[in-house]
Amino acid sequence: MTRATSILAIVVSVATCLLGTPVHAQTATTLDGARDLYFRADFEQAERAFDAYLARPELRSFEAAEALRFLVALEMVLDERAAAEEHARALAAIDPSAVLPDGAPDEAVAVFAAARSELAGGSGLSIVIAPGGARATVTLRSTAALFRTLSIECRSGDARRTLDGATPTLELALDLTGHVVCEGTARSAQGAALLVVEAETDVGALASSAPAPPPPGDDTALIVGVTIGSVLVVAAVIVGVVLATASGDATVGPVVVRF
Repeated sequence: MTRATSILAIVVSVATCLLGTPVHAQTATTLDGARDLYFRADFEQAERAFDAYLARPELRSFEAAEALRFLVALEMVLDERAAAEEHARALAAIDPSAVLPDGAPDEAVAVFAAARSELAGGSGLSIVIAPGGARATVTLRSTAALFRTLSIECRSGDARRTLDGATPTLELALDLTGHVVCEGTARSAQGAALLVVEAETDVGALASSAPAPPPPGDDTALIVGVTIGSVLVVAAVIVGVVLATASGDATVGPVVVRF
């Protein structure tokens, strides 16, 4: 599908819905207003409206996903490939099952598919727990540029540590005094929590296991759990992000601890 036919498809796909509706019927500060601009083929205004919507400090993850799926399409129509790729990675991190809107050019669909492939079944946020004697080093890492700040909270028995900082990586040391539970959060520049991941493991397994070095050329860190041969098995909790739909229903999309 060419860019010209994509523009035509966007307009035609909703023409019957919009016929006779005043341009000012929706405000562009809402998702409905931004969508209205998109379907009217006012692409530059629509892009600005979705960008403004993403900047809301009270933004929720499902709202971010809805704005991002339109932005990926818009930015490819407007020849802004770098921005489209950045937003595609953020969308893949928040909601890998998302579908781009009607009329999205084939190039936009391909960009989003590539972003999902980069995650290889993981999420855009990962927690790594690695032991070191009586302490563990906990690393929180993000992969999407939309995530600007990170926060992590870890508990082990009576020990509790929290840390906030900028992306892409946070690292803290935790005294091992009991069962380990860690929660990491990725936030937008305005402080909206967009992605949450949680991991836990038994302190006995951590204390008795020595981490094996990663294979040469493999930059994927190991999360220490129970060693079976040369394979390290980890108990990890998968946190679900609730993605609300336009009808008010909700589906649960898994946010996984990336290995």
